[in-house]
Amino acid sequence: MKYSKGKFKMTREGMVLEARLCPWLRFCIGAAMLFLAATPLIYVARWW
Repeated sequence: MKYSKGKFKMTREGMVLEARLCPWLRFCIGAAMLFLAATPLIYVARWW
């Protein structure tokens, strides 16, 4: 199984995390980011 290096930064807290990520974990993180990005659009569509 191929692992890739992942790096996360949180600017307000100053937290930096580096880890080796498996494909399943990368998919989960990507899906969570997609859902967070789509949430405002869903609220606008429901309001309209």
